[in-house]
Amino acid sequence: MSIEFGGTCTESSKSILPEGFKLIDDQRKPASKYVLPQTEDEMQRLDVQHYIMRHHLHGNFSAPVEEALEQGIKVLDVGCGTGAWMLEMAADYPRSTFVGIDIANVFPISNVPANCTFFNANVLKGLPFEEEFDYVFQRFLLLAFTPEEWATSVKEIVRVTKPGGWIELFEQSVKLERPPQCMDVWNAAQTICWSRGIDTEYVWHIKELLASNNIEDIEMDYISCPLGWGGRVGEVHAENILLVYVSMAPMLRPIMGVDEEEYALLSRRYVRGCAENRSWFKCPYAFGRKPLKC
Repeated sequence: MSIEFGGTCTESSKSILPEGFKLIDDQRKPASKYVLPQTEDEMQRLDVQHYIMRHHLHGNFSAPVEEALEQGIKVLDVGCGTGAWMLEMAADYPRSTFVGIDIANVFPISNVPANCTFFNANVLKGLPFEEEFDYVFQRFLLLAFTPEEWATSVKEIVRVTKPGGWIELFEQSVKLERPPQCMDVWNAAQTICWSRGIDTEYVWHIKELLASNNIEDIEMDYISCPLGWGGRVGEVHAENILLVYVSMAPMLRPIMGVDEEEYALLSRRYVRGCAENRSWFKCPYAFGRKPLKC
């Protein structure tokens, strides 16, 4: 499965973007506590989310590791899920080897490249590696970790990275810019997160987490993701977000005190309001290098 979103913003279309919305120029070669249920529908949704983010970022990574990947290195994908990121990377860089770990057994079972390996493991409980990877990638775990678990995760990631190796964290802030008026489902989802000790805005601490583990040459930025506007990719993203709320209905409806029909109405109203308001959210990412040993 692969999704491509055609079209780019012209100078005239850029002039009508909301204040603060940022476009990333394409400078690449072509190329638990977890809140959401681990269903087949959710796995398909995550795959679509991967393609959306790849479109906005113009690629699958930001760390300066492309030359090394082409020559051949060992890569770890923490919280790999369905393996969409790994499978693409393995095809793009056949000389490199890729290891994916996740607590959920949702890995692909067919058409897995020879340079890919998947297995169940929990980064919070320790990984069976020691300074083994040249590049470690972790993405979309904002709904899985408490602040304390974030610290544990990054410390473990640093431990399994080779001296001189690179670490990249890519996350998503759920705080909307220019939010719509109808925020009922969003507020209920936040309540669920808070009840589980999850701070969804802790993703803005990823640079600090790397720095506190003595990571060097750290860079941090974010991409802007429109919901329901900005072309087909924005429309697909809005549909993807609606699926999030569909999957969370059993958790959110009791909090909201609404029946199925009203919940569906409020979910659609939220997504429609995002399109009308030209809402968007930011996806922060940071990468850095583990120091060489003296």
